[in-house]
Amino acid sequence: PFEKSWLNKFKNANKDMIFVDTSLGINKLEMKEHKHHDEHEEDKHHEEHEEDKHHDEHKEDKHHDEHEEEKHHDHGGIDPHVWLDPILVKTQAKNIYEAIIKIDKENIDFYTKNYKNFLEELNILDEKLKNILKPYSNKAFMVFHPSWGYFSNRYNLEQIAIEVEGKEPKPSQLIDLVKEAKLHNIKILFVSPQFSKKGAETIAKSLKGKVTIIDPLSYNWEDDLIKTANEIANIYK
Repeated sequence: PFEKSWLNKFKNANKDMIFVDTSLGINKLEMKEHKHHDEHEEDKHHEEHEEDKHHDEHKEDKHHDEHEEEKHHDHGGIDPHVWLDPILVKTQAKNIYEAIIKIDKENIDFYTKNYKNFLEELNILDEKLKNILKPYSNKAFMVFHPSWGYFSNRYNLEQIAIEVEGKEPKPSQLIDLVKEAKLHNIKILFVSPQFSKKGAETIAKSLKGKVTIIDPLSYNWEDDLIKTANEIANIYK
């Protein structure tokens, strides 16, 4: 949402600038909030209200304009982390490719070659991730911020989030999370460098486990996806 709040300002400052939504054509997931059994009634009421609102919005139209999507994201609704699924990145690459060749037709052969090479690289990466994670299908991993929904869906994993919307869990919620982690025999908790480690470290201490950093915004995107897959696999080796 902090990006979208600037879009109109950018558009007004440069009338000729082209804006391309690279996620166009991707079916977005909702951020999956961990359900705590002992939350306050007001929290439950808030969740029910959000669910009703989401249901009503979907009934009205499957297409969400930018305002509606921003509203979802503000409430932890729409998951923007589509680039953590290499197959969805194919759609992003297609959107980028098609936008570029419209403004630079003279170099279409150059862009087409690179585009096709990148698609092949994505296929190879997808196969690597499948091979690493296939033995651990339906296994769970615990993360602080629920960035890995698309990744989990692609490789048949269960993401258990410690928080949603950047909020640290309450003491009663920590107890619930520790119980769930023990149920899944989880000894590693993943955190993003952009978020606090406090809640994760508290849970890890109770489990006699460790906190490991995985970065959904890593510049070394391919290497870090493979690293994340290996870290998840190591939980169950």
